[in-house]
Amino acid sequence: MRKSTFALLSSAVFSIGLVAAGCGGSDTPKATSGSSGVAPTSIKVASDIPYAPFEFTEAGSTEVKGFDVDVVKAVAATFGTTDVTFVKRKFDTILLDIEQARFDMAASSITITVERAKTVAFSDPYFLANQSIMVKKGSAIKTEADLVGKKIGVQRGTTGATLAGKVKDATLKQYEIIDDAFLALSTDRVDAVVNDFPISAYATKAKPELEVVTQIDTKESYGFAFPKGNTSLRDLFNEGLATIKTDGTYATIYRKWFNQDPPAGS
Repeated sequence: MRKSTFALLSSAVFSIGLVAAGCGGSDTPKATSGSSGVAPTSIKVASDIPYAPFEFTEAGSTEVKGFDVDVVKAVAATFGTTDVTFVKRKFDTILLDIEQARFDMAASSITITVERAKTVAFSDPYFLANQSIMVKKGSAIKTEADLVGKKIGVQRGTTGATLAGKVKDATLKQYEIIDDAFLALSTDRVDAVVNDFPISAYATKAKPELEVVTQIDTKESYGFAFPKGNTSLRDLFNEGLATIKTDGTYATIYRKWFNQDPPAGS
């Protein structure tokens, strides 16, 4: 959702763009950590929920689960912190929340970009992803070129929105949560959805009328975001990420959510 510096893509259709964080409100809790090299007793995490399989809740439950949740908790455990709380935030306000230190960190499939790194401190990359085009089955849309002049659903504030916004003569329909874009596609209010491939692919399990017809090779890298004034926690996370990748914990979590081994470089 959300992603990194792009390679050149079908120049007649897409041009490269980077997205910065949007504006947010002030009714959010203050961060609880902010240590100086000392592990915090608790961590408050801003996250765009739902964004399955990275962060979501199941019907009838308030428990937040997903790939990001498992990775954050596994990393925090490496330095002895077990009190980790995920708080729902709109994606287009998350980076401002972090910049203003309203939370200790954000974990929300956030692509590392040059523009975003001007306002927050990113961890090392922890996930590699591409963008994708999702359509309703039977659609004539198969490639990026087929999006010209179409109605495209996206999540506001994402790199997918930036890509789609460069399609010639297309009409961009922006939604606060990606599930609303999927619903718009199912009900024929948009012709396609441009979004992170792993999220769109996962969504087709519950929405068999939809399909991902192509990946857009952007090679985006997700990172966790921290306030620039709390790089000590970022550094602890980088050490913890290295640990769980070395001891096999990361691969176990990856297989749990994606049913395959992580790609080289993850």
